[in-house]
Amino acid sequence: MSASIVRDALVSTLRTWCLVLDGDLLGTPPADDGAGLADHLTNRVENIRHHVEGGAAVDEITAAVSAARDQVHGRDRAASTLAGLCPDCQSPVYGPHGVAQARCRANGCTGMVDVAAWRENALSRLTGATLPAVDVARVASVLTGERVTGDRVRQWAARGKLTAVNTGQCARPVYRVADVCALLGTPGHRTAS
Repeated sequence: MSASIVRDALVSTLRTWCLVLDGDLLGTPPADDGAGLADHLTNRVENIRHHVEGGAAVDEITAAVSAARDQVHGRDRAASTLAGLCPDCQSPVYGPHGVAQARCRANGCTGMVDVAAWRENALSRLTGATLPAVDVARVASVLTGERVTGDRVRQWAARGKLTAVNTGQCARPVYRVADVCALLGTPGHRTAS
């Protein structure tokens, strides 16, 4: 796929989501270029977070950005991912996917993150969290290894298999991660890989 096609797809995705999230599908986009559209969306992160289609927007925009990144850097290039928080200074530490340890690069810090231990600890803390349907589905997917969608979580709630704990700040139902994992037949925990 050529770079211009990938660029056009990214700009089209950003333009479409600007219009959808602004509630005016036939309106004029807020900008003509990718940077302007990205700025428009960046300034509306809270609106996106609470929008009914916010999860789909994040998924589609992330996929378009990933395709652009792959076009620029190549698919074989190891992407930098969060390895954990430095045990010494609590700064985020990044490294290539799959590394066992990563060194903190903050000024004057020499901390090392054990990636598997940090990830296991972070995931175990998530099992007690309460989140909206899309977010709880993402977390349960990571914890169990089984793909779960926000729609599936809402179907379980509609069928009485899952009960919302309460409504969040924006009056959306929130669900326990552990309850969703239990419906998947797992205890809500897996070892880090």
